[in-house]
Amino acid sequence: MRPINDERIITEYVRVHRLIEDDLFSDSVETFGEDLLARLQQGVGLSGRWWKRSWLLGNVEVRRDSGEEIVAISGQFGWFGEAPTQDAPPPYDAAAHRWATEPAQRREGVLALFALDCRSQIAAVTSLAGDVPVPGFAKALTDLLNQAEIQAAADAAVRTKREWLVEPVDERGTFEAWVASVDKVTRVSARFHIPNPRSNDDLDPVVSYLNQLGAIDGSVAAQNPDGLDPYGHPMMRGAIAMQENDYGSVRAKGIRPTGEEDEFASKEHPVRDVLPSDPQDPELSMAGVIVMMLRVLADRLERGLR
Repeated sequence: MRPINDERIITEYVRVHRLIEDDLFSDSVETFGEDLLARLQQGVGLSGRWWKRSWLLGNVEVRRDSGEEIVAISGQFGWFGEAPTQDAPPPYDAAAHRWATEPAQRREGVLALFALDCRSQIAAVTSLAGDVPVPGFAKALTDLLNQAEIQAAADAAVRTKREWLVEPVDERGTFEAWVASVDKVTRVSARFHIPNPRSNDDLDPVVSYLNQLGAIDGSVAAQNPDGLDPYGHPMMRGAIAMQENDYGSVRAKGIRPTGEEDEFASKEHPVRDVLPSDPQDPELSMAGVIVMMLRVLADRLERGLR
């Protein structure tokens, strides 16, 4: 995802899951917004790791309603470093009148801006610098939040166990459309985790399966080279519904009408919006960008993003 400029803002979306272990104190756990804010504030002194990079968090800001409840949280998250380059001359020592022998250094990295709606637990993400990989952003933020959670558990006498998970939001209906485009489905697999918050009854078979096992995540797979019905059993239907509700992912293989094999991966279909610049804020101030991102996210949610 390339950076914003004076003509448009590109946004993708992630969902922040809080997986709470059921215990004697789970009913007294703080609200999602307060809990997440506390972990982000702890996370300012930490770093999230992904692909040998240390992502750093800053500029965390909060929006509250008239009742002082947190309704939105924004922040900036990214990594930076230096690497040798031949595209610029090395340093020059004016006193010694000598060019340095070591190569020049160029700054590299990425910086993302996120604006999260606490009610839906979905955040809009855009790039302020560099080509931000949203899956990498999600993995690094997951790592940072769970490090902060470990600290919170160590500092508290009693704290209900919980785990944080940040995942990109995929487009709805893409798997169904893919199934309709192939002559037959030969393999389907799904990964999923306990939904929090719970969304609809379609998830019941999978939620029951995880609860009865005492598990927080799981997977299911089926294959037949002669073809299969991916919606033929409540368990698989529930697993597919988990992906549709941001609680998992789906991969599949099938045969096109031409006889060629085709593959589907839900993670390859992120929800994305391209926003025109605001004529009332032509300079795209940071506050203006955040307001615009939250407004577009609200419109998405009203139209049934999740």
